[in-house]
Amino acid sequence: MAENDRAHGDGDVNLRNPVAKVAATNKTCANFVIRVMVNRIGDCNRTAIMNVSLTPELERFVASEVETGLYQTASEVIRAGLCRLKQEKERLPAGPRTAEELEIALLDSIQRLDRGAGVDGEAVFRRLRKRIKGHHARG
Repeated sequence: MAENDRAHGDGDVNLRNPVAKVAATNKTCANFVIRVMVNRIGDCNRTAIMNVSLTPELERFVASEVETGLYQTASEVIRAGLCRLKQEKERLPAGPRTAEELEIALLDSIQRLDRGAGVDGEAVFRRLRKRIKGHHARG
């Protein structure tokens, strides 16, 4: 852990570093910090080093993935997970990216409902049940 991340004296943590701040305020995170090499956007030949705090459950998961032999290091596991997350985000339709965008979208939806432009909930559930039954019949 970097010098400015370490606990000082009676357990106080230097909060100048955002990683230390998160670790100090998030009681569910383990004190496990790994270094992850990541490619910077637009420059595949350069890497950045980041400190990542993991919950105990994620720490055990990363360790178990390394133990399988499919990954040589914890960094490889983290990179694989981030690649998967990136693929998921690219595959899914874009939605609100900030709390403000979400609030605007919700208010817009409420206004449409108030105008009577909503969808009958029972009809939606009937379609979903039919889709689920069709999926189970094929699977």
